[in-house]
Amino acid sequence: ISKRISKVIRDMQSLGVQQVIGNDGVYTQSLQERQREMRKTFSNDNETVLVGLEENVKKLVGYLVEENSSSQVVSITGMGGIGKTTLARQVFNHEMVKKHFDGVVWVCVSQQFTRLYVWETILRKLSPEYKIKNETTEDDIQEELFKVLETQKALIVLDDMWREEDWDRIKPIFPPEKGWKVLLTSRNEGVALRADPTCYTFKPDCLTLEESWIIFRRIAFPRDNTIEYRVNEEMEEMGKQMIKHCGGLPLAVKVLGGLLAAQYTLREWKKIYENIRSHIVGGTSFNDRNISSVYHVLYLSFEELPVYLKHCFLYLAHFPEDFPISVEDLSYYWAGEGIPR
Repeated sequence: ISKRISKVIRDMQSLGVQQVIGNDGVYTQSLQERQREMRKTFSNDNETVLVGLEENVKKLVGYLVEENSSSQVVSITGMGGIGKTTLARQVFNHEMVKKHFDGVVWVCVSQQFTRLYVWETILRKLSPEYKIKNETTEDDIQEELFKVLETQKALIVLDDMWREEDWDRIKPIFPPEKGWKVLLTSRNEGVALRADPTCYTFKPDCLTLEESWIIFRRIAFPRDNTIEYRVNEEMEEMGKQMIKHCGGLPLAVKVLGGLLAAQYTLREWKKIYENIRSHIVGGTSFNDRNISSVYHVLYLSFEELPVYLKHCFLYLAHFPEDFPISVEDLSYYWAGEGIPR
């Protein structure tokens, strides 16, 4: 019996099924479900370290509340970790937005979603008096939402949309040219263009070194220069050097700051300083320690690539770090390896 139990546990682990202890006993949760949970975003967050967002928020709010705008859709696009969701959250909770629209809805779309989930989330927020019952069909919800959006001035935030065809699945609820507006975030600029060819696309800039340092300092030195704690000058100088490796990516700066906040000695800081690249990129497995690491964010982008592009990308591992690569030569190498381009 012991051998059989051990085999079942190994099989569960190989299939990405974890055992989770709940209040009512033991239940299982697949790796995919856990990843989806961790990817879910909310309209309210306890994030307090915000730098350099004021002008961007003002600009986006202006486009959304403009009455004569021909665009129904405003998008925030950029690579993973650049701060799209953080910016969208600030816009969503802006006082001018709350006053201008009759209703505002936040929906986390992400990679795995169902149309019914998105529609039900929007309907519950915009029309709470409408009771969704077991016998309520998808057609019923679509019809009700269409009516609501014909009469209401609503803002709907669709956070973390990945594919252009995802919009096609959601769009039947939107009447043409009414008071509704959509703010969406995506790594794919084509998503917004599919939704509205005249959309306004906003691309956040990377952080400057000064902005990176402000964020890093607040996270890595939370008790900065209090009576009982003073920042070690050598640690501060190492921090300034390390943030240069973050490339102005907010998530990378926060991951690094969070990592160093838990290290209290100069020796520990030096160890991380000497291995900075591997610490920023994170591990190679999905677990509690690196669940929010830059590695996981970038890994999602890699997983979204078509298979042939994954092969092309992985081939780059043949080249040394910071090695200049000739595009023409690379295309010949790919062809020689039988990798389609």
